[in-house]
Amino acid sequence: MITQYWMLISRNLSDRLLRTGLTVLGVIIGVMIIILLFSLGSAMQNGVEEQFGKLGVKAIRIVPGGLFGPPSGSMGLTNDVKDYIERVNGVDYVQAVLNDNSMMGYNNKFYSVSIISYDTSLGPKGLVDTDSKIKEGRYFSTADKDSVLIGYEVSNTLFKKKINVKEGIILGNRNFRVVGIFEKTGTALDNRVYVPLDTAREMFGKKDISNVFVVQIHKGQDIEKVAEEIRKELMRKYKDKDAFQVFTPEQLLKQIKSILGTIELVLVVIAGISIVVGSIGIMNSMF
Repeated sequence: MITQYWMLISRNLSDRLLRTGLTVLGVIIGVMIIILLFSLGSAMQNGVEEQFGKLGVKAIRIVPGGLFGPPSGSMGLTNDVKDYIERVNGVDYVQAVLNDNSMMGYNNKFYSVSIISYDTSLGPKGLVDTDSKIKEGRYFSTADKDSVLIGYEVSNTLFKKKINVKEGIILGNRNFRVVGIFEKTGTALDNRVYVPLDTAREMFGKKDISNVFVVQIHKGQDIEKVAEEIRKELMRKYKDKDAFQVFTPEQLLKQIKSILGTIELVLVVIAGISIVVGSIGIMNSMF
């Protein structure tokens, strides 16, 4: 009996080669799409954790309330926030950061770049929130004003001609000299340009705000406890918990994972729809 069924099935399938081929192709493509979607979700999770580790994010960050994405542009906190943070026990130093975008010119070509500025009086430790090292040249000195540090990709691939240390570039309508080039990290840091904080304030006309405050704590301190004390101190200033946000590295990673979880859920829904549509197609062919 079973042999007869197989012969009947084989004869019917061979009589309808085109439909059979399309059905098999639909099954193969459907399975591949589902595997691809699930793999993409897992790859995003793993990739973010890896990139997060490369960035070296290990300090407390204070940003404006209601912020979604990297702090930049006009969104910021007043500079006196730094004074409140420095009152908290366990805080080593506070780095005020101003971010924005500008047109960068070199070799008669212009491209938009991300500008990061920090207080040069802190020296190399001012780059507390990165894990980058200088490959060529040096870090900023306190005397630097119209000087820049550039990422690996800015130096090597942004323009057709490589930018070397001591060469001149243009940011906006202002001339700068390259004093250092970072080593390659494989992260967004490779595409950034760093300038002294006071210079950036002049360039962008933002003397009274900072987009983010990065807080380094003393060794041995509990980062979660220090972060909570910073929240309490800033509440004395703002009287509104929604006016600012305080992130520890763990909280920042958790928020990023939450966003990725939502994306992964969408991918699962798409995969589910693909299964249903594929099943209907297969049933239509077989029945």
